[in-house]
Amino acid sequence: MVGHGDEAYVERLHQRARQPDLAGSVVFLPPCSSATVADLLRAVDLLVFPTLMREGMPTVVIEAMASGVPIVGHDFAARAEMASSDDGLIWTASNEPGPLATEIVRLLSAPEVRAELGRRLRAIAEARFSFDLYRRSHQAFLSGQVDANRAARARE
Repeated sequence: MVGHGDEAYVERLHQRARQPDLAGSVVFLPPCSSATVADLLRAVDLLVFPTLMREGMPTVVIEAMASGVPIVGHDFAARAEMASSDDGLIWTASNEPGPLATEIVRLLSAPEVRAELGRRLRAIAEARFSFDLYRRSHQAFLSGQVDANRAARARE
């Protein structure tokens, strides 16, 4: 687990990680540099993102997509705009841990499925979330071309 959060919540996570069924299996890291996050993502089989917050478009999800890592988590606001479950963003209702656990086990036991979903997510990240795409979008917005671009797309 990487990052920080509400102290009481983090303490509960630490207590849970010390229980016999998880002891020695969970590592807690402080917030890290982007390079370290990229290294960590290249080393994992799956990103579990069990947020209970109504996240917008979480950076860690985009980072995992760009790293070709399938993602299992609870529903968040922009997930449908990012990718589908068929593409490797697999989301379950935030009040039901059972389906989340089922998806985690399913993907961890299917390396070929994880690899294919990872390839799909990486392609989507390159097509929709690359720095070059963001740069062009921001340049268009700042130069007033957004309305012209929307009008051209509407005619297509």
